[in-house]
Amino acid sequence: MAATRRIKNIAKRMHEEEGMSYTAIGKEVGYSAVAVSKWSKEEGWVKLVDTGYVPKEPAIEDTPAPIMERSDSELRERLAILEARNKQLEDENYELKPTRDLEGMFTDRVNWLTENTPEGERYWLNRAEAEYKKVNKERALQGLPGFDVKQHPEILDDLLVELKTKESMHIDNSALEVASRKVKLYIVRNGMPTIEQIPMENQINNMAGSLADGIIRYTRKGFKLTNPFLCPRAGCFKPATSNEFNKWMYDGYCTEIHRAEVEGEQSSPTAGLQTRDVLSGVS
Repeated sequence: MAATRRIKNIAKRMHEEEGMSYTAIGKEVGYSAVAVSKWSKEEGWVKLVDTGYVPKEPAIEDTPAPIMERSDSELRERLAILEARNKQLEDENYELKPTRDLEGMFTDRVNWLTENTPEGERYWLNRAEAEYKKVNKERALQGLPGFDVKQHPEILDDLLVELKTKESMHIDNSALEVASRKVKLYIVRNGMPTIEQIPMENQINNMAGSLADGIIRYTRKGFKLTNPFLCPRAGCFKPATSNEFNKWMYDGYCTEIHRAEVEGEQSSPTAGLQTRDVLSGVS
């Protein structure tokens, strides 16, 4: 992104009046040393502190009142640039992390979805309106007149409450799916945060050594491991149950029932596998 005139002026003052190097300036304003050097050559910057030149101090009676205000403004501008740069680095660091913290998804799923979807506050209204249209479509098939949202706003309100109540509950569709091992991984699809079930079997994932091998393959494709780790039983999205020492009680499953349904009497590939062990192989 091309630098603005304001950023170039700040960089120029850093170089000329403070004697800062191109590298140091670049780190402060968020551009490379090469870019700063290019600006200097194009505009003929002169490092005043190196030439021995000292700006003449104006006489007290000649000092205009706005001088201090301008100085404060410059400091505020530099602070704003540094804060923006810091935010950029935080965002970059967040994207590089191999995990996604979904704790809020389980403590307050309604609020989490509102804050993490592109639609924001309209997330729920859009879905309520879609359900409203579905109701009218079904009524039309039965030969009945559709409801007018303007005349029956309470229907939309009821749908909003129903949707939020449903979403506030843990998702467990395990009864609808055949018992199998599927690790839940996070990925963003079309701007929507999504948790996908990835089959984790040797014949599917060609895992050379452990379950971690298959997980790492997917993290390199943009998937993120969830924190907390979610029950590997197909259809269940509850967090793995841990003891007081923060160790998994059922090999990463939410209950012994789900572990037994998938693993039977055999040892589970997730036995002893903790998030930190998986991440040790993720770069």
